Amino acid sequence: MPQKYDSSGRKKKSQETKLKLYNAAIKLFNRYGYENVSISQITNKVGVGKGTFYIHYQSKEAILVEQFEKIDSFYLERYNNSDKNNTAKVQLMEFLHTVAVLTQDVLKIDSVKVVYKSQINAPQNLKLLIDDKRLYFKIIQEIIELGQKSKEFRVDLSSKEITLIVTRFVRAIIYDWILHDGNYNLATDFDRSFNLYLNTIKN
Repeated sequence: MPQKYDSSGRKKKSQETKLKLYNAAIKLFNRYGYENVSISQITNKVGVGKGTFYIHYQSKEAILVEQFEKIDSFYLERYNNSDKNNTAKVQLMEFLHTVAVLTQDVLKIDSVKVVYKSQINAPQNLKLLIDDKRLYFKIIQEIIELGQKSKEFRVDLSSKEITLIVTRFVRAIIYDWILHDGNYNLATDFDRSFNLYLNTIKN
């Protein structure tokens, strides 16, 4: 009786190769800067050919997109596990605190520098820091809408407009933290600064 072909081992190896390519690329981006790293450098570090790279990624930019998708998945998991009985203000504060902690303690400053620098030079369709279709933006907008329904947040602006205001503030704080080379606690400063900033969106 002929044996059935088991593709699970091959699939696992393919997933491992993709992860190696991703990790190698992120390390190289952090060390040399996104724009200074070539696909050849990434594949050489992993020990595979360019053809293998293109099996998993269409371009170097696709790795950057995946990095944002991983970040958004983390945000969504934390948001789904948060206490929805809290006020919209508390939910927003807690979510933005999560953003600050992830930025500071998980991504770390060198990686965040790469993200911001690469985004400045990225084509319009890859400017993911301002892409309002991302889960990150949708989560914030959902909390804003909750706050408008509960009359915590102002209603003379749409939830989308307030989300734009809030996300601009977030980018500004993170950029300032980068400019200071991460020499202050981002999460602590975030909490303090946003508590003051809330006055701009409160009802």
